[in-house]
Amino acid sequence: MPSDTTDTDCLPVAAPLFDNLFLSVGAMKAGTTWLYSVLRHHPGIHFTPEKEIHYFYARYENPKVLNERWRLNTAKLYGGFDPATVDAALVARNLRWLSSYVAGPVDDLWFRTLFQDRRRETWVADFSNLNALLSEASWRRVMAATERLRVLYTLRNPRDQVWSHVRFHLIMTGNRHKLETWSADELASFALSNAIWPHSDYAAAIRRMRAVLPSASLHVGFHHIMRDAPLAFVRQTEAFLDLPPHDYPPALLDRQVNVTPEHPMPAGMLEGIAPAVNRLVTELGDLGIDVPESWSVR
Repeated sequence: MPSDTTDTDCLPVAAPLFDNLFLSVGAMKAGTTWLYSVLRHHPGIHFTPEKEIHYFYARYENPKVLNERWRLNTAKLYGGFDPATVDAALVARNLRWLSSYVAGPVDDLWFRTLFQDRRRETWVADFSNLNALLSEASWRRVMAATERLRVLYTLRNPRDQVWSHVRFHLIMTGNRHKLETWSADELASFALSNAIWPHSDYAAAIRRMRAVLPSASLHVGFHHIMRDAPLAFVRQTEAFLDLPPHDYPPALLDRQVNVTPEHPMPAGMLEGIAPAVNRLVTELGDLGIDVPESWSVR
C-alpha cells in the first residue's frame, strides 16, 4: 500500500514508547475479536476501551485511518451510558480516554497517552488487523517503539476466511444485496481484489514480519484451535506473553462474538479463488507453517 511518510519517518525513534507491547494483527475474520473479549480479563494485559486503534498502520502506511472524522465516528460509539447502572468512575475514565483519543495530532505521544490508565499490567495491547499489512520498514519502526514486542497472527482456513471477509465487507458497506445479485465470478473477483485478498495473503504478511521480528516476537496461531479448544489457544497465548494462566469463566470461553451472518458460498466461487488459495498453502509450507490438508482446494 502507498505510504504518505517521508524517509525521516523511517528513522528509529529516540526512545521506546512502551516497555512491553502486545499486538494481535489478525488475520481479518480469524477470531481476534473473540480473543480480545477473553484476554481483556487477564490482569497482566491493559487494553484501551477501543480494541482496534490501528495506530502503526495509520502512522506509517495510510494517515486517512485515524483522521479526525475516523476518530469522531469511533468516539460516538462510546458516548452513551445508562446512568441507572453505570459506575461513575468508569464513565470518568472512558470520557478521559475519549478526550485523548479525539484530540490530535495523531503521533507517538498521542498513542502513548491512550494507555495512561495502565496500572500494574505487564503488557499494553492493540488488536489491529490492519497492522498485518505493514511494510518491512514500518515493522522496523514498530520494533523501535518498544523494549519488548510480541506479535500474534492467527490464521484461518483461507476459503472460509475470504468468504467471511467478503460477506462482512459487503454488509458493513451497505452492499449486502450484492451477495444475491453478483455472480460467482464477480464475487470471486472481489475476493481477490485489493479490498480483500491482502488480508488473506498470510504468507506475504509473515515474510514481512519475519524479515524484521526476532523469532521470539512472532507467534502464528490457528483459528481452528481457537474454535475447537479455546482454553488451549488462550493458554498458548499466555505462554507466548510469559504470563501466568488466568481463570476465565467457561461462559466467556464458549461464547461467540462478532459473527458474520451466515450465507452459503455460491456454486462456482470456490473454483474462482482456488488457484490463489492453493498458491497460498504452498507458500505457507515453504515458510515452514504446517497447515491442515483441508486448506487446499482439490
